[in-house]
Amino acid sequence: GRNIAPFVELEWGSQAYAIMKSIKSLLDPKNILNPGVLLNSDSQGHLKNLKPLHPADELVDKCMECGFC
Repeated sequence: GRNIAPFVELEWGSQAYAIMKSIKSLLDPKNILNPGVLLNSDSQGHLKNLKPLHPADELVDKCMECGFC
């Protein structure tokens, strides 16, 4: 989620992104469920609070699961 946060609006479009944010606000008004994970206004949020992953394979390790490849 954090790794793809900067690309969600680009991938889904501004209108869908606004709808997602509205739904998130309605269902989680205190923003306690996965704050900043998928819907994040911080353009650097995908670089913060990451869990370290053990290396698996050179090709796989480069994947950030953004869905663009």
